[in-house]
Amino acid sequence: MKKTFQKFWLGVPLPFRIIAGVLLILVGIVGLMLPVMPGWIFIFPGIYLLGPDTRPARFLRRQFRRLRAWALLRRRRRRARARVRSNSLPKARPDIADSARGSKVDSE
Repeated sequence: MKKTFQKFWLGVPLPFRIIAGVLLILVGIVGLMLPVMPGWIFIFPGIYLLGPDTRPARFLRRQFRRLRAWALLRRRRRRARARVRSNSLPKARPDIADSARGSKVDSE
């Protein structure tokens, strides 16, 4: 079935494939914003129709790579910050915790 689908779209002229791909991507973006319609169902076929040989697909891939790199960097920074915070927290000492509760320590 996949071969038949590929052969069908390869027979369609490039301008029509570009228009159909861009329209599917736009409908997919609108679908991501609407809670009723899933957008990814339209985005993936749109990118498939554009293929690697068109400028819009190259642009989208480049933007996706940049977004992915940004998200990975942000996640690493958050993890490093959380690690530093957890290491810099003071350790609870039992004698201080007891005095904070109001118990008196015998002093001679």
